[in-house]
Amino acid sequence: MVYSGRPSTGCYLCRRRKIKCDEARPGCRNCEIYGKTCPGYRPQIVLQDKSHHTSRKWRSTLVAGNDAQHKSSDLSREHEHDALALTTKPRWLADVSMDDRALCYFFDQYTTQRTPDSLPGALESIPLLYVLCRENEVAGSPSSCLRWAVEAAALTSYANEAHDRHLAFQARQRYGLALQGLKEALSMPVEKMQDSTLATILLLVIFEDINGERTQLESSHTAGLELVARLHTYRRLDSKYSRCLFNFAYTQLQIQILGLGSQPKLDLHFLVDLFDRSDPLQSLMSIVTKLSQFVLDAPILLSCSNPVSNVQDLGLEYLANSLSRVQTLDEELGIWCRNVPDQWLPRVVYSTTGEALITCVSVSAATLWNFYRCSRVIVQTIIDNIYTRLDRLNEAVFTTTAYNTPDTIMNSPITNRTSASPSSSVLSQSTPYEIVQNMIVDICRSMPFTLGDVDSSGNPLNEKGAEHANTRIKAIEGYELLWPFWHVLTSHFSTPKQRLQAREGLYRLDGMGIKLASKMAGAVDLSSFT
Repeated sequence: MVYSGRPSTGCYLCRRRKIKCDEARPGCRNCEIYGKTCPGYRPQIVLQDKSHHTSRKWRSTLVAGNDAQHKSSDLSREHEHDALALTTKPRWLADVSMDDRALCYFFDQYTTQRTPDSLPGALESIPLLYVLCRENEVAGSPSSCLRWAVEAAALTSYANEAHDRHLAFQARQRYGLALQGLKEALSMPVEKMQDSTLATILLLVIFEDINGERTQLESSHTAGLELVARLHTYRRLDSKYSRCLFNFAYTQLQIQILGLGSQPKLDLHFLVDLFDRSDPLQSLMSIVTKLSQFVLDAPILLSCSNPVSNVQDLGLEYLANSLSRVQTLDEELGIWCRNVPDQWLPRVVYSTTGEALITCVSVSAATLWNFYRCSRVIVQTIIDNIYTRLDRLNEAVFTTTAYNTPDTIMNSPITNRTSASPSSSVLSQSTPYEIVQNMIVDICRSMPFTLGDVDSSGNPLNEKGAEHANTRIKAIEGYELLWPFWHVLTSHFSTPKQRLQAREGLYRLDGMGIKLASKMAGAVDLSSFT
């Protein structure tokens, strides 16, 4: 007997489910995603491979009796289908449905596990929640909104990668079912508290961003993100599902407030109590939460346009108190920066061309540092805006006896543009412009690493090299770069070269299937900064 195909070397469970196995050791990725124990691999079998001869013989039999026109049409359609495939289609995937392929692609690209440097993964609980959802359906429960949301996000991400309109249409249908199911779940007190319901909201946000469907860059699901944050005040965050969902919802909510100027109807003070200040990650989240609340209380201080407008209405005391408050936040960020674990620290390396780059032990650590840098940019922008407004006031305001100047104003460094934090090391003697420029330069220097062009040592990654096949960034890691690139693009402190670099980075993220990135890149007119 002549074997006519390639023997499957995947694990027993992947072979039984007829899906592609990455053959990782000791267990494969698919089994890990689905929460199953990998059963292992069968011994290597050496078989005679005459697939070329058999394939030619099979094709000649298949086309027998057909004219040349039909033969040409069949081969053309087959070539077109192969061109749309993400990779060369293995023989053992021939019978796998497109839904299963889309799910595997989505779980691989949009979820990550906890990193070796103890940083949490992104949406790592989604695959497990989906498996539980499907198991409940087998037991007789109706299909939940989570199932439709997962499948909608999976199909649309796979459709963008494969340029398949039929899959995109199916994704849109599942999206409608998810919205309908979510509406029903939120109307029930018990169901709306379930992790599956909260995960559905987050998946709808991802679906919207994959397709670039935001209006004015503000998510239509901001209210849902607020709901996730609010509901988590009534429940513990130490479960294997809740903390993961909350972290993602929290990050997206901060982006809406700090990056896009959204004004959610939510008091953020209650979130501070959810964080453990002894944990470095949660400590940073606590500081950023207080920064977001400050921006919500005084949005005019973040705006760089018309710095002289309403200065008299704001009042000198208000500006001085605001300056003191935001400088305290800046000092807290400086303290956090100096107390992070050693394994999270960024490193300066040099590329093969001698260019200074910033890398980390993992892309997750680099994302964390970009989160910190963006927060620092916002804090220093507010400080600079306050100084600008104070400079515009008539100097007589400080000396006139008719004005009762409080001690808090006289004792505050309102005339000194250097950092008021004595413990901020080198940056303590820097102006807001210099600090922001340092942050923007660091974001730009980290781009080659966060975009997967170089490894942590600065060595270029060969996209086609098998040895680097697993070092390319995932779509969810690219998704987390939207905010830092947006800040570089929109900051009036950025140089033209830095803005062009950020815009190029956003267009590259669009190439990863995140259409929101190109919409953000096109929303800014670079000529307006000249």
